[in-house]
Parts: sequence; C-alpha cells; structure tokens
Amino acid sequence: MKLIKIIPILILILSSSIVLALDNAYLIELNYSDGKFNLINIEVIKGFYRGKNYNEYIEDKIKVISYDNITLWENRLPNVDGVIFYENEEGGGSFKLNNTNITETLPYFKEGKYIKIYNKDSEVFSIDVTKYSDYCGNGICNSGEESSCSEDCKIQQSLFKRLNFKYIIASILILFILLFLFYKARKRKNELSKQKGTQKIQIQQIKQQPKQVDEKAALLEALKRIREKRKF
Repeated sequence: MKLIKIIPILILILSSSIVLALDNAYLIELNYSDGKFNLINIEVIKGFYRGKNYNEYIEDKIKVISYDNITLWENRLPNVDGVIFYENEEGGGSFKLNNTNITETLPYFKEGKYIKIYNKDSEVFSIDVTKYSDYCGNGICNSGEESSCSEDCKIQQSLFKRLNFKYIIASILILFILLFLFYKARKRKNELSKQKGTQKIQIQQIKQQPKQVDEKAALLEALKRIREKRKF
C-alpha cells in the first residue's frame, strides 16, 4: 500500500527534471566554491535542456533575461550547495562539498542578454550572452541583418565607410609621394646627363687645343722663313 503511494511521488519528482525536446540550448559549466559561482564555459548547442524543477525547497534559481529586462525562462538549480546525504549504522547524515562543478542546460532565446543566478531573489551571479543573441538592437551586426537591422549594422557600415575613406586618402598620398620621387629621380637623371654632355664637350675642346697650337706655330715658322728668304 505504501509502495503504491510512493510511486506517484517518485514520478512527480522525476518528471520535474525531465529533458525536453531537441532544440538550441545554452550549455553552461559552473564552479561553485565557498558560496561563489565562477563560469568555466558557455556555448550554444543543438541539444536538450533540463525541464522545470518545481522543488520549492531549492532557493537558488537561474534565469534568462531579455534586453527589455524580461524573464524569458527560469528554473531551480539542482543541489547547488553540494549537500551529500548518506546512511550508515548510526543513522546517517550529510556533509557539504566546498567545491563542486555544475553543468546546466537552458533553452536558447535569440533575444537573451543575460543568464543570472539568484538566491532568495537576490542576484548572485550574471553571465553576458549578448554575443550569442540574434536580436535587432543588440549592437552586433549578425549575418542577415545587413539590410534588415540598420540599428545594429549602421555602426559597422559607418566604420567601413570611414575605413574606406581613410584607405582612399592614404592611397592618394602614396601615389603623390611615388610621383614626386619619380619626378626627382628623372630630374636628377637629366641633370647628370647634361653634366656628362658638358664634360664631354670640354674634353673634346681640350683635345683639340694642342692641334690648334701646333698649326699656329707652324704658320708662324713658315712666315718667318719667307721673311728670311726675302732678306737675301
């Protein structure tokens, strides 16, 4: 008779933590140590998430909060304090773990902004899940939002335009610098060519000077001989 009464209670307890249908879900790994939570890892997966836990004796709750500060989902955390119950010949007892890891799954919401943990309605831990959201207004230009969400994408678009403008200005400056260097190199080359041409003419003139001196000396010598012949 007692067994018949216990079975429905067991079914109710088990059903309070059943896993729901396969869907996108937040997979969270937490460490609970000395009354404090620390995030180990969080990711969005294609999988199952834990169903509602209706145990009112559990004071720790976990919630998914939207950008409008609306609670999208909440559930009770299972045995956060890590209390272990045991039985022995003396009747049994319990002890509390000082350090324990918790893995929790929650349904994914595209407008989710925070996952928060509360103890007696007081916030004790918060996780920012903005980067996983697909919500127009989260400040992230997600794939497919380029044309449908100017609010998120205008920042990146304006940044892209500014970067393009900077690249254009930089390209023009580089082009002017290259043209200036080319002009200077061309001018220097022409100056060197002129200098070489001038030097070549001067060398030719120098080479021709001895011939002219010899011809003049020979002419003077010939005139001198003619004069001497006339005297005789």
